[in-house]
Amino acid sequence: MASTVTSSRPGYGQLLRTRGAWTFLLPGFAARQPFAMLTLSLVLLVQHTTGSYGAAGAVAAVTGVAMALFAPYSGRLADRWGQRAVLIPGVLVHTLSGLSLTGLALAHAPLWALFAAAVPTGASVPQVGPMVRARWGVKLQGSPLMTTAAAFESVTDELTFVFGPLLATALCTAVHPAAGLLTEASLTLL
Repeated sequence: MASTVTSSRPGYGQLLRTRGAWTFLLPGFAARQPFAMLTLSLVLLVQHTTGSYGAAGAVAAVTGVAMALFAPYSGRLADRWGQRAVLIPGVLVHTLSGLSLTGLALAHAPLWALFAAAVPTGASVPQVGPMVRARWGVKLQGSPLMTTAAAFESVTDELTFVFGPLLATALCTAVHPAAGLLTEASLTLL
């Protein structure tokens, strides 16, 4: 006797057919790539310009610490004033500070200058993943699709950290050491 197993949980297909889902799914995935590219692009550029992996790691660490310290504040501002009010200035600050950091590294600026530029670069990283998850929460409030959306978001995050570093490495090694950060800044603006 053959038994069939059915799931009471909705699948990805049903989630993807949710009205308005695609308006933030594809842009949300694309907007996460810069986040996944940033650290490795920084390490490859700064190591190239200074000859030191220690200096490169230190600059990347300053960026990461600034990001960790300011991300909760960014989330609180988004909850209070809305995502757009936080994303627009954040994207502009991140792009300008990232380009400044790139220029300083290419100009062989002293390490303290790279640290100074790394702080706003990290502090202003757009927190796209949490914002997309918040949108799912509002859109699917009380729906059984919420667990499917959470699973989908996990897959999206994993794919981001597969493709982002791969793209950063390819750009920094095959095109130019600054190409990763320049692409990261360009994708952030999109």
